[in-house]
This record gives sequence, structure tokens and C-alpha cells, in this order.
Amino acid sequence: MKKRSLNILKKISALTVGIVTVLSLTAPAYARTYNDIDNIMRGIKINIPQKLIIASPAKDITTTASTYYISGTSNPNYNLTCNGYDVSAVGKQGSFATFVDLDFGINTFTFAQGDGSTATVKITRSQGGGATKTNTVTKMQPEYASAFVSGDTVTLKCVAPYGASIQATVMGNTYELSPVSSAQNGTPTTYKRDITFPSVSSVQNIGSIKYTMTYNGNTKTYLSDGKVTAYPQGATIYVEVIDPTTPLLNDPDNIDDVMCAVRLGAVDYVVDQNAYRYKLACGGWINKVSVEPIQNIKTTNHVNEINFYKTLNGETITFTGNSRPIVDSYQTGDTLELKMYHTSGFSSLPSNINTSEAISSYSIENYNDYTLLKLKLKKEISGHVVNYDGNTISLYIKYKAKANPNSSQPLKNITIAIDPGHGGIDLGATGVTHTSGDSECHITANAAIALKRRLESLGANVVVANINPDPKAKTTYYKRMQPAFINNADLFISLHCNSAVGDARKPNGVEVYYYYSRHRAAAESVLNNVVAHTGRTKRKAQQAVYRVTFNSLAPAMLLEMGFISNPKEYDELNSRWGIFNTVNGIADGIIEYFS
Repeated sequence: MKKRSLNILKKISALTVGIVTVLSLTAPAYARTYNDIDNIMRGIKINIPQKLIIASPAKDITTTASTYYISGTSNPNYNLTCNGYDVSAVGKQGSFATFVDLDFGINTFTFAQGDGSTATVKITRSQGGGATKTNTVTKMQPEYASAFVSGDTVTLKCVAPYGASIQATVMGNTYELSPVSSAQNGTPTTYKRDITFPSVSSVQNIGSIKYTMTYNGNTKTYLSDGKVTAYPQGATIYVEVIDPTTPLLNDPDNIDDVMCAVRLGAVDYVVDQNAYRYKLACGGWINKVSVEPIQNIKTTNHVNEINFYKTLNGETITFTGNSRPIVDSYQTGDTLELKMYHTSGFSSLPSNINTSEAISSYSIENYNDYTLLKLKLKKEISGHVVNYDGNTISLYIKYKAKANPNSSQPLKNITIAIDPGHGGIDLGATGVTHTSGDSECHITANAAIALKRRLESLGANVVVANINPDPKAKTTYYKRMQPAFINNADLFISLHCNSAVGDARKPNGVEVYYYYSRHRAAAESVLNNVVAHTGRTKRKAQQAVYRVTFNSLAPAMLLEMGFISNPKEYDELNSRWGIFNTVNGIADGIIEYFS
């Protein structure tokens, strides 16, 4: 999924003999024997061209770099050489890579195999000094839907070739933009201008901002991806969250400095903004792509009705008022806290709260602009989630599911949500085969199908998000995350493949990420079992800020199954037995956690 710096990695003790994974004495207790590969892998297509193709670079190129990572595919039945020397980094299905030094001038690399096939690529290393050139306009602001108030200072900005004339048109007004620095003609350069946003008498959706470039005698027009809503002077911008869950940041320039996660349907008003984020009245910064402007809404919430009731797998407290403000919910140890912004009007919970199986006591603290509800928990829970239905805010507390490891269906009545990473127009990492073979999105989709079958064979209810996306469409966080919330999933797992830069022949292994510290146990169970079943290197289970792991309802993790920039691991990952062993390890990790 992401590119990583190189390090020497330690080998693990699990051994793989032929197609059978032999587990060491330290293998997890719930490791099982699975003999149904034909059923689990039925219909799953794997694409690795087993013929000689130089995939990267796919054609002759010029670069200023002193080294290059050449990769591609070959016939696994024949030895592979490059300029007469054996290529050692070759996978079982023929994928290969080699890391070469480049001399100044033309470097010719000829690959050959015993079947007579050859392929040649020329990489020219230049002395540098020649800047990249462009003849188009990109990164037109706003890049995301934005709301501006008349009279406010707004920055118009884009990237265009130096030497061009750039104009932006807003509501019939045309503004000349200037380059922020000098450069060679044709060099991509930032153009910008600060304007006073034009006056409107009422809220208007004015659409995209038009950018016009005149360059080398030609004139072209471009539209910003983000559309604009214009507000009258003195008006307040209100926004509503449109993603299933999204982070609020303390610092708009530091995506790791998370204030809290907010849920679909929450509203607040804007007190500041930059090109990519709004600052909300609650104090946090939110991505513009995660919200949309909304009108005729209140943000001050007075609660007038509270209810408590139990459900089959949990219990719910509802707060009905006259708005749906942001709620910061978080669990620390055996205390669950709700910080309800812009909320007042209650000092107690219903009397039947004493029938709760999860809550032993509570306290309520009222402040100027928020109410803080603290719930003392008397048993371990799976998690909790805040939902909005009109002006009713609900807190759902989910009981932790239990597996029966001695049963043939140990995951019966447990719901697992699977997200196949990337998809649609987003290929993810392309791996050593680049576009000549399966990319990350194809591997994660295949793994998701196989994992669904494995988990269902163990009795689980399985929800797979976005399994067959439109290849021309962009996948959204809503499609990837919302099914887990809708189905009250007991665990969420997002499947990905890793990639490295530079000499990527050595980085290998499995790692898993989670956001909430209480999800670490589940992440480690999955990591340990995948390593045991596959024999891949164990890297780490680590806390990190990835959007898909912002699921407070149940353990959520992002699993990097292995490195597809490593030809040997790519071929193992993207194989029948590689996928089969991976999903068996995931399943055993889930059984272990719920047991």
C-alpha cells in the first residue's frame, strides 16, 4: 500500500515445505488444518504473465538517478540472466527484479532465458539540470467542495507552465494570477492570487472556478475539481459530515495529531479554513472532502428526551434534542466518555439504566459549550458507536462476541466486515509486474473473496465492502467503511499489500495497523497467525492513523499481507496457496481473539 525505506529483515522460524506450511512450536493455539483449497479458491483468477517482460521501465527512459530497480516477469522454467549474469531475485512464478547502477549516458540491459526469449531496455542517465516540463494546468483550487463568505480573502491557486498567462474567473470576475517564483519556461510552477470574494445576497452554488491558460499561442480552459458555495457577508457556514467516520485534527498541518473521530451526520459551524480543511467551532480541523455545506441547521443542542433500551447484542442510550452536534466518544480502560459539543439540557439518565449489563454507574458534567457523560463499565465490551437519526443522537454499546474454538463453526453468530484495499481506478501498489500482471487491488480482491469463504465455513456472517467496484470510478471511504457500521460488525479488516522503494528485493513480511489501543490484541492475533500459516517474516503490529481503522464499534485493523515490490514475495502472495494460507491465518487469528 505505501512505500517504505529499506531495512534488513530477520527471518522467522516457521518453515514452508512444498505447499504445506509447517508451524513451529510457538504457533498460536488456534491454528487449524485446512484441506479445502479447491473450494476456497474456486473461480479466483490470478494474472502473472509467465513470459519474459520488462515491466519497469516498460520502455527506454532518461533519468538523472544513479540506480534503477528493473522488474518484470519471466518463464519460471528457465534461468534468467541480465547482460550475461544470473538474476537471483526471481519468484516461483517467474517475477523478477534487479537493482542496477547507472553510468552517465546510455545503459543497455538485455535479459535472456534458455527458451531463446530476450528483452532489452535502455536507460539513459543524464547530467541533470533539465527541469521537468508541462503544458497543462493542474491542482486548481479549490480541489474539494468549499464554501466562501462574501468579503473574505480567498486564495486562487494552480500549477501551470512558467511563462504562461493564467486567469481565474469567479462569478463573472476575472483575475490574473502570478507565478510565485521564477523558473525556466515550461517548468511546472505555482500561480496564485488572493482575492476578496465577490458579494452575494443569498447562498448560491456557483460551481467550479474556471482557469484559463494562454501559452505558446494556444488558449485552454480548466475547471477546479471542487465546487464552490457562496455565502452573504456576515453569514455562518454550517457543514455536515458525509463520511462514515473521519478524524478531527488539532493541527491542520499534522494528520497524525488527531483530536477525535466524528461520525456521519454530525454538524458544526466553520470558524476558519485553509485550502484543504475547515476549522470547526468545537476546535478541530476537518477535511473538506469529508463534509458538505448545509443550510437551515442549528448547532446548539438542548436535549429534551433520553431513553435507554437493550438489544440482542448490546444496549443503546438515545438523546433527542434540536440538533445533531459533534460527539467525541472515547474509551479509556473501564470508562467510556461522551463529550457532546454545544449540548445542554440533561443532568441524569433514565432510571432503567440500572438494568444495563455493561454500565455500573455514570456521572454528568455540564460546561459552557459541552456536556461530558462518563459511563463506568462493568464488563469488557466490543466497542461503541455514535449514530445520528434526525436530531436524535444514539450511543450503541456492543457486547463482545465469543467464539467456540471447540466447534466446527467457532465463529457462529459473529459478523466480520472485510475491505479489499483500493479498487476501481485506484490500483494501489503495482508491484514488480506493474500493469502487466495483478496489482494490489487485484490481490486484495482475490484475498477478500477467499477470506469470505473461509470465515463462512467457520460459521461467521461476512460483509465484503466494494468487492466489484466500477473500474472507472474512485472508491470512497463511505463504500469501504459504512457496511461495517450498518451491520454492527464484530471485527473489521482492511486487506492491503506493501511496497518498498530503492532496492526492494529484500523488504518482506507481514505487518498490521490499528488506531485504538484496545484493538491491539486483535491485531496481534491476526499478525501471529498469518505469519504462522504463511512462513512470512513477522514485522509489527503498530498503532497508526489510517482512516479505515477509525472504527470504535469493534476491533479494526489494516493488514499489510506482504511486499509486492519483492518478486519472491509477490509470487507467493499472488498464488493459490499463498492466498489460501493467508486467509487461513487471518481466520485463526480471529478465532483466537474471540476465544
